[in-house]
Amino acid sequence: MNPNYDRVEAMLDKALASLGIPLDQAKVKDQPYTWELLRGEAPVGIFLRESDTYKGKETCVVIAAILMVAPTERQAQFELAQTLLSINHSLISEHFSLSDDFRVWLSTARPVAGMESHEFIDLLSNLGNCIDVFRPELVQRFGQSAAGAAPHEADDEA
Repeated sequence: MNPNYDRVEAMLDKALASLGIPLDQAKVKDQPYTWELLRGEAPVGIFLRESDTYKGKETCVVIAAILMVAPTERQAQFELAQTLLSINHSLISEHFSLSDDFRVWLSTARPVAGMESHEFIDLLSNLGNCIDVFRPELVQRFGQSAAGAAPHEADDEA
């Protein structure tokens, strides 16, 4: 167990409970420091993990599955990538990413050092707002909903 993660886990549990999210449903069993919930139809995963980019930096990652069945035609894949790059340019701390098979993820992250409850709620809220703003158009233009996806299984993709 990680003492920093234990502190942040307790804080995240309290923050999620304050938002009315039942912890018995949100916590992923047998996966420490992992939660899942829904924002509309978009599955959202929350993870505490070491950053892949900044080795040794403990991070809180919030990721949402946006499109799980992406276009198969090359032109549509190109347009999807171009659209996501354009959207990313307008975002501040959130970003869209593509897996190798063109599934679309939306994520944000913050180092856990010094993180307070209101900062986590802001991460979750800002990601949720991006889901509400961008997901409907992306689903309509490029593919199917991510309903039923399991974000914890894609943890390394974002």
